[in-house]
Amino acid sequence: MAVLELYNRISESIDNHKVSAGVFIDLSKAFDTINHKRLLNKLEHYGFRGLALQWLKDYLYNRKQYVLFKNHSSSILDVNCGVPQGSILGPLLFLLYINDIESSSKLLRFLLFADDTNLFLSANSLSELISALNCELNCLSDWFRANLLSINIQKTKYILFGAKQKLRCAPPFNLAIDGISLDRVTFTKFLGVYIDEDLNWKPHTSYISLKISKSLGVINRVKSILPCDLLLSLYYTLIHPYLLFCNIIWGGASKLALHRLVCLQKRAMRILTHSHYLASSTPLFLHLKILKISDLYRYYICLFMYRAKNNLLPVSCSHHTRFVNRTPRYPMRNTNDFELMPFCTNLRRKYIGIVGPEIWHSLPLSLKTLNSEYSFKKSLFELLLEEYV
Repeated sequence: MAVLELYNRISESIDNHKVSAGVFIDLSKAFDTINHKRLLNKLEHYGFRGLALQWLKDYLYNRKQYVLFKNHSSSILDVNCGVPQGSILGPLLFLLYINDIESSSKLLRFLLFADDTNLFLSANSLSELISALNCELNCLSDWFRANLLSINIQKTKYILFGAKQKLRCAPPFNLAIDGISLDRVTFTKFLGVYIDEDLNWKPHTSYISLKISKSLGVINRVKSILPCDLLLSLYYTLIHPYLLFCNIIWGGASKLALHRLVCLQKRAMRILTHSHYLASSTPLFLHLKILKISDLYRYYICLFMYRAKNNLLPVSCSHHTRFVNRTPRYPMRNTNDFELMPFCTNLRRKYIGIVGPEIWHSLPLSLKTLNSEYSFKKSLFELLLEEYV
């Protein structure tokens, strides 16, 4: 959902002929530098009082640490800051600690996930964008200092998004925090997905192609000693997750960007069924009941739309779609559908708020009106699989 929101903001900005910047901030030992006193003050401000606050105080204070190596151990020291990593409460307490970061700026739009702090800003021109961003980054730096958190500037990167003409014609510029320049990159990893400045997803598809190639090598080496059902389990364990993760965002990439993945998935089908390396892959997909990459994209887009229609998505995702429910003028017309959002660019068209309704409207009415999500998923899967017959 965070990656989807990032794509929404960038594509909307480009669609409105603006330039944008995404700054991907890296915090130095974020979980280990949380100040206990400040954390408790914030918790009290949020309504933690009495026994609840005292319980959290006891949870944080009087912790000890030492290092044991073989038969030697260090002296025991007090843990004066930080939240316990690997615990259930650790990430939650960190999120509560940085929850007020949005108050540090009236212009920046934040995307937070655990200790991944990312911000976004748009403007009509690059010079206006850089000027505003430098000013806001100084305010953000003050917030980090006040909360005793430190930015790892060497690992903090930024990407510029916008029409190439606007970016090429801009004068030299410098983006900095505390006088130290930030590195501009063409792509970076954001919550497991490689975001690139063109949003064509080529860096990401190249990355997962490499991962899948290695997994295919493993499966190929054991195909002669394992039965088909175990080979299929290996496929769903080693390959399938890469094809699913954030598929609704990058799955609509161009055929050129997806070509390598398509070839690898076809090769996987031939390995799983011990088929000739030139055998037609469509019957193999049908035999194994596995959807092609393009159909996985359609499947999960439709599932997202079904959940949006039935209010099964988080409230924070409700703005991605607009469901209309009006009384039809004619009995045969179905108006219980999604409104198509306006767009100008092909980049914006691939946003789920636009491509989602297009794919959803192509489904038969009997499928869209199913009351059970399980029945919808089963029927949709069978519908897509029938196209291989």
